[in-house]
Amino acid sequence: MSEPIIRPARPEDLPEMVELCGLHAAYENAEFNPAGKEQALAEALFSRLPVLQARVIEQRSSLLGYATATREYSTWQGGFSCTWIACSFAKTQEDRGWENV
Repeated sequence: MSEPIIRPARPEDLPEMVELCGLHAAYENAEFNPAGKEQALAEALFSRLPVLQARVIEQRSSLLGYATATREYSTWQGGFSCTWIACSFAKTQEDRGWENV
């Protein structure tokens, strides 16, 4: 079995990332409409001034999961004070071999 790799997201990852977003929403019993999500993610991740960063876990040319992060500015602390990270991992139970990566 090939080892999973963690790497920065690329524009060609967006269709699978949207699929993973849908799986995450289903797990949370939340509604999810994929319409427009690829374009929205593309703008957030790959514009001249991106507001989002993303890493993906890839194995055998397939994405197993992703993590995204944004920086937030704290006015009362006078600087960037926290990073919010959202993750979604494992398309199937068989894909969970990378959990300790």
